[in-house]
Amino acid sequence: KGTSCKYVSSELSILERKLPTVSFSAISPVCESVDTVILKGEQPRGGYFYGPAVSDSFFFASAMGAGKYDLFYKYTDTALCSAVDTQTITVWSLPKLNLNRSIWTCDNIDSFPLNHFTPRGGNYSGIGIKSNSFFSDVVNDIAKFYAYSYTYTDTNGCANQYDDSLELRRSSTTILNSIPNLCLGNQPIKLVGLPRGGSFKGKGVSGEYFDPNTAGTGIHDVSYTYTNSVNCPSSVTKQARVFKGSTVSWKFNETVCVNSDSIALKDGSPQGGSFAGKGIRGSYFIPSLAGAGTQKLIYSFKDSNGCSSSADGIARVNDTTALTLTAPSPICPNIHSFTLNAFSP
Repeated sequence: KGTSCKYVSSELSILERKLPTVSFSAISPVCESVDTVILKGEQPRGGYFYGPAVSDSFFFASAMGAGKYDLFYKYTDTALCSAVDTQTITVWSLPKLNLNRSIWTCDNIDSFPLNHFTPRGGNYSGIGIKSNSFFSDVVNDIAKFYAYSYTYTDTNGCANQYDDSLELRRSSTTILNSIPNLCLGNQPIKLVGLPRGGSFKGKGVSGEYFDPNTAGTGIHDVSYTYTNSVNCPSSVTKQARVFKGSTVSWKFNETVCVNSDSIALKDGSPQGGSFAGKGIRGSYFIPSLAGAGTQKLIYSFKDSNGCSSSADGIARVNDTTALTLTAPSPICPNIHSFTLNAFSP
C-alpha cells in the first residue's frame, strides 16, 4: 500500500553431517625420568596432538614432572567437521633418597655394611663394593675417598640414583707388650700399650693393671684398644698365663742351744728348694749365727713355670749361762788338796 517494495521468499536447505569418530591409544603411566612418550594409535590419521609439553606426536614427561596431564588428538574431516579425543597420562615421581649420615670406615675393617640411605632395599655400586658392603682389601687398604652410587627402585618401577663418595680412614698401629707368666699370689703387673691413651680389657684387668689373683689360673685374653684422631679404633690381644704353683711342705720345729752344733735341714717337699732365714748357710742351720731367740725359717721351691711357694719352720735358740772363774789365791806347796769354788754360778 503506497510502496513499490516487493517481497520474495525462498527456501534454504541445511544438511546435517555426523562428526568424525576420533580416538588414540591410552597412555600407560611413566616415571618422571622418562624423556619422551610417543603418542600413537590415532584414528583417523591426519589429525594432530596437543596439550602440555606435546610436540608433534611426543609428550615430554621429564619436562613436566610428576602429575596427571590431559592430552588431546584433534581431527578435521573433508567437510571441516572436527572432533577431539582425550587421554590422561600419569607421571610418577621418582623415589626420594635420603642419606642419613656420611659414609666412612677404617682400613682395618675387612667388610663394612652399607645401609645409610632411606628408603632401604636399593643397591650400592662402586670400587670395592660387593653385595652392599665395602671391602677395604679390594682397594689395598689405601685411605682416601671412593666414589659410589646408590640406586633404588620403587613399587612403580621408578628408579632414582644418588652419587657420592665414601671415605676410607687410616687406623693406627697398636702395640701391647707381652705379659710374662704369672702365678697365684703374685702382685698385679702394669700393662703397657702404645700409642698411649687407649684402654685395656680382659678378665683380671683393672685400669692399667692385670691381677693374676682376680683372673685365676688358666689362659686369659687381654686386649688393648686405641682410637686415633679420625675415630678409627685398633686393637691388639695378648695372652696372660696364670699358674697355680706347687704345694710346698716342710716340718721343722726345733729347740737348740746357742752353742749347739749345726743342724742339717732336710725333708722339704718338693725336693730341690732352698732354705732362708737367720742362721742359715746353705742347707744348715747354725745356732750360733742365729743367736738366741725364736727364728722363722723358710723353705722355698720354684717350679718349672717360675712359681715360687714356701713353707715355714721354727727354730728356738736358747742362750747358755755365762760362767765366770775367779782366780784362786796362792797356795803353799805343802797343801795336798783344796776345794775349787771360784766358778759362778
